[in-house]
Amino acid sequence: MTDIDLVVELTFHPLNNYLGMPDFDVVLVPTGGAVLEPRSLKAIPRFGPRVSGTPLPYAYAAGQSARQASQPLLGGSVVATFDGVTLDPRGTYGIVIREGGKDLAKTSVNFTRLR
Repeated sequence: MTDIDLVVELTFHPLNNYLGMPDFDVVLVPTGGAVLEPRSLKAIPRFGPRVSGTPLPYAYAAGQSARQASQPLLGGSVVATFDGVTLDPRGTYGIVIREGGKDLAKTSVNFTRLR
């Protein structure tokens, strides 16, 4: 079985009021098709500055899970895992990031061009 992980890197305003990662959803929307929900979602908070060149998100996931009193929540990653068998390897999909049913951001991916 093949999984496809979409990693969404987020940066928040430094004066935000978040105490933890907001409940973001990531879905795929095929052209002319129904919305595809991920098999799993994992939110990984980041309580310090984003360090250029740091591999995302797995390298810092374990050490960044607990809130550190002296650092604000400045961002994080959301890892959405999709079942690759259900995706068309030659398809173009819209990637939609949502919070509370509201679309926050959209982009697209063409799996043919990733080969």
